[in-house]
Amino acid sequence: MPGIEGLPGFYAIAAADPARRAVVDTDGSVTTYGELLALVNRVSHGLRARGAARGDVVAGVLPNGRDQVVMLLATGQIGLHYVPVNWHLTPAEIGYILGDCDALCVATVPAYAGPSGRSRRRAR
Repeated sequence: MPGIEGLPGFYAIAAADPARRAVVDTDGSVTTYGELLALVNRVSHGLRARGAARGDVVAGVLPNGRDQVVMLLATGQIGLHYVPVNWHLTPAEIGYILGDCDALCVATVPAYAGPSGRSRRRAR
């Protein structure tokens, strides 16, 4: 079975063919490689603005789709550890995982946010 060594990576594809289809989300919407790269850069800059540094942990309680892909790429781009948390879990299970992984911040959508609508953040 051939390896993947010769295949172009995400950044090479985004540069060479930014209009190429990268993600088809659960609602059928399409995100191109160029759009995905812009989102990844915006999120990675936002994470850095919130104090994230190489080796920090960021969690995501997100539905399956484009946002999960963006978080995975953005955190990898700046050397963070990404903990995807299954959104089907109970609030207690999600809380346990978030507490155990000591995430600097949690990316989520309003449907999965806590009562305040804010994620927890550890003190630095």
